[in-house]
Amino acid sequence: MEVTKRKLTQTTETPKRQKTNHDEDIARSQPENLNIISPTINNALYLDNVIQGDLGGVYNKRKLLGSQKKPFTIVPRKKKDRKGGYYMLDDGILRFWSYTLQIMYLLCNQCEYKTNNNKSKLKRHKARKHDIDVTWHYCDVKGCKSKFKTTGSGELKRHKAHKHNIDVTWYPCDVEGCKSKFKAASKLKQHKAHKHDIDVTWHYCDVEGCSSKFKSNGHLKRHKTYKHNIDVTWHPCDVEGCKSKFKAASELKQHKANKHDIGVTWHDCDVEGCSSKFKAAGELKQHKVHKHDIDVTWHYCDVEGCMWKFKSNGNLKRHTAGVHDIGNLQCGICFELCGRVVSHEFTYNQSTLTGTIDICRQCCRDYGLKKDRIEHRYMERLDEYIDFTSHDDQMVKGEACYRYRPDRLYLDVNRRVYIHIEIDENEHPPGSYTCEEQRISNMYDEFANDVPDHYVVIRLNPDEYDKNDEDREEVFEERALHLAEIIQYVRENPPLEKVSIIYMYYSENNPQITQRWPKYFIDDENNISW
Repeated sequence: MEVTKRKLTQTTETPKRQKTNHDEDIARSQPENLNIISPTINNALYLDNVIQGDLGGVYNKRKLLGSQKKPFTIVPRKKKDRKGGYYMLDDGILRFWSYTLQIMYLLCNQCEYKTNNNKSKLKRHKARKHDIDVTWHYCDVKGCKSKFKTTGSGELKRHKAHKHNIDVTWYPCDVEGCKSKFKAASKLKQHKAHKHDIDVTWHYCDVEGCSSKFKSNGHLKRHKTYKHNIDVTWHPCDVEGCKSKFKAASELKQHKANKHDIGVTWHDCDVEGCSSKFKAAGELKQHKVHKHDIDVTWHYCDVEGCMWKFKSNGNLKRHTAGVHDIGNLQCGICFELCGRVVSHEFTYNQSTLTGTIDICRQCCRDYGLKKDRIEHRYMERLDEYIDFTSHDDQMVKGEACYRYRPDRLYLDVNRRVYIHIEIDENEHPPGSYTCEEQRISNMYDEFANDVPDHYVVIRLNPDEYDKNDEDREEVFEERALHLAEIIQYVRENPPLEKVSIIYMYYSENNPQITQRWPKYFIDDENNISW
């Protein structure tokens, strides 16, 4: 192995300071010629950063003078030496008195990484970054193919704890009433900061006019990237003909997997008899929760007297907003917070200018904004008859006539049946059944992973379909009660089909009647049967 010798030479420039007895002791202890022997390892010896050093005062403690055949490293120190003798300048270079030395680094021959003459660090870097001389550590849990590069077993141990619950050390939250627990102390700290505002370090956005603040620097950086386009690194899709680009590499990867089936890692459901598979582990987890009741975390409604529980926090929020009218939306009339608002158009007094105002349901009733809608009257009457989780007036995505707003959705707590209510005045305006079928199909697709066992659409004609002069109010009372009875029956005894439509008080020759889905007709004489 080639050995190079570097001779230390005394500098001519001496800093101005008062000479001390310590300086004289150092001068007497230093040899006239000191050779430092440094082996060249893999031709990766790198010399950098000229430093002035007090050898006697500093390096005697590191035993440099007594072991000249070993490579040495000068590590910048931030604390002042007890004997004085060196100081730190703004450029980050340590300057000592008397002699000039050179710092040596080991360079990676694969990239620009360098380390301060530490062979173990260089080896670890090559293993982690370039898969060179890797010792793989495999997970021994049956069916798991994970492996890790660490020269120790730390990452494997963490994987088995987090993924397989093996040798887990739990960190419970000590906040009163909180039952959360975590597998890492860092996650507990993050939870307490984000959930309970304990030991929060706020990170403020410094963009002029922006008052946003975040509980982590990562969230702030993401905000500035997505909101203000600061420090954006675009990741364009390289698939021919695709012009998509993304602000995060993970988003590009997800796009290519979902859109182009490139780099897809399929996650198969391991429940016996289930052939479902997903492109994301999160989707598989959600599927197993909602479909197979595996690893369910129940979210309970905390409204007094309400016994509903849900498998996702989003469903709980929709429940509290739709059923209990609890939320953070503000009414533009009474200024109270509520769960749902209706956007109402209005015209400014003595002006042609128009605008919109968000109004809560109570103010809608008080000011007559929805009082005359027949479907609203039916929904109010159903509330008197039925104790069943429901949502009103939810828009379903789609284009043109495919945009759909059911008058009400009744949701079974166990996702057994969804009952979709439509009040169709005059049996719905004339049109094609294909349009109606597409709307039902779009509505069903909206369920995503919350697919019910039965999806039942009940379409009620509130008018007298044979056009007799029967009292409309009497018709309303009779049909509202009949509708409530049908809903209760369907909830307990849904049709056998996955999707079906029940027409109440409809003419069977109506052009809107579906040709695709199973259908049932109900009126005063022809009651429900499957």
